[in-house]
Amino acid sequence: MPRFKKKTNKSLLKTIPMDEVALDLGSPDSLFQSLIQHSCSIERFYEYYWEQRHLYIPCLKSESGDNCQDKQFSGTRSSYFSKLFNHEILKEIVVSKKLEYGKDICACRFDDEKKCRVNAEEDGPVTADKVHSLFHVDEMTLQFHQPQRFHDELWKIQEKLESFFGSQVGSNVYMTPDGSQGLAPHHDNVEVFILQLEGEKEWKLYSPVVNLPRNSSSDFDDTTVKGLTLLDTIIMKPGDVLYFPRGTVHQAKSIKGTGHSTHLTISTYETQCWGDYILDFIPYLTDVAADKVVSLRRGLPRKYYNQTSTDGFKQNLKEALISLAESLTESTDVEMSDSIVCNFFANRLPPFGSVQEQLGKNPTLSSMVRLSYPDHVLISRGKGQYHAEDTLEEEDNDLESDEEGDKEDSGKMEVYVYYSTRNRRITHMMEEEEKPKGLRFAAECWGGLTTLKKSESDFVEVSDLNLPMHVGLDMLVALWAEGLLECKNDN
Repeated sequence: MPRFKKKTNKSLLKTIPMDEVALDLGSPDSLFQSLIQHSCSIERFYEYYWEQRHLYIPCLKSESGDNCQDKQFSGTRSSYFSKLFNHEILKEIVVSKKLEYGKDICACRFDDEKKCRVNAEEDGPVTADKVHSLFHVDEMTLQFHQPQRFHDELWKIQEKLESFFGSQVGSNVYMTPDGSQGLAPHHDNVEVFILQLEGEKEWKLYSPVVNLPRNSSSDFDDTTVKGLTLLDTIIMKPGDVLYFPRGTVHQAKSIKGTGHSTHLTISTYETQCWGDYILDFIPYLTDVAADKVVSLRRGLPRKYYNQTSTDGFKQNLKEALISLAESLTESTDVEMSDSIVCNFFANRLPPFGSVQEQLGKNPTLSSMVRLSYPDHVLISRGKGQYHAEDTLEEEDNDLESDEEGDKEDSGKMEVYVYYSTRNRRITHMMEEEEKPKGLRFAAECWGGLTTLKKSESDFVEVSDLNLPMHVGLDMLVALWAEGLLECKNDN
């Protein structure tokens, strides 16, 4: 890698020309299918691989054998991957952005003799000369955090993948010198997709210490690794993709004599398991069930706190939990208390290239309308008391409700429209939690809103939404004013 030079006028952080793209970015499903390429269908992937076993997806070869190519795309996969991130892109970001060590970039190497990781003791602003020295002189792996904040093509890809998974999708870039290893063996608490961008890297995958862990591990020592089963050894080349489930112990080393290696790690499904959902949902379910199930309203034993370790108390608790589970019927509205999905919409990437303005003229009763970004709109309903912990931003333009008697109406059913169109790209996955942005409407708007959501990109006549006369048009105008609704008028 040559020394950093003065930035040229042509930015490498913009989207890649379509004739060079080797993934199908037409929809979230088509993108994921093109990512796993010829290996299997999406259905087969979830049935056989997801959370169960790794999948290595070597690049398809062209007839000449010179490049990786999928014939349905103009660009070759290896060439396209190399434009997602490389040293020239790193140069431009370092020179043009204000980066900090630890927050935006880290450097480390694995000491093969001591079998441990050595971290660069750096802090403060990132400089081009120091990054050059860390890579070339100290021979450390550079770890760049969340490059989708700066590179438009990665923004486009990860925004689509977030719509596919329904979960935040983060990424890190690892640039490793020739014949070197950056990280010690470890496991992650996320589902991992590796895209090899430059050079070659040998990956060793081992059996999990914990299946589907909720937390990432610390570095494993050599004794622990030797006690694990080696599942596979894979040589990753440009254009290759590798998936492995959370909990898979892994380590990777660039191949000596093949030059430096660059790979992109795409990760998802952090805190997205059934346990996380139940932990979030149980308070609401208990509140509803206790009003209906008499056994849940019976008093605790006298001085129960002296009995919590006894078999009798545990049996009574088990019976109460069974009653709670049995109270979950088809009539129970599981949408009312779901902070997981609200946090997703509050912190996911905004739509790629979204326009924060009204689309078309303001809606009338004779208009045709559709949601501008349907994947970025969540329609939920509940009672005000379940949103008392500030789940909506307390700004005048973020709440649509009756002006009178909010306290008296706190027990009434309401409809909430959460949206991510105004989220900040620059804070994505940077541990800066945002509050959900949303609008609040009367319960009678539920049917019309769900019709809009189901229509996706198709226009719907306002008359077909069957909205209540007294609030329906106001609701549409509020959505349109926020840039969430596109409107077509006959006039």
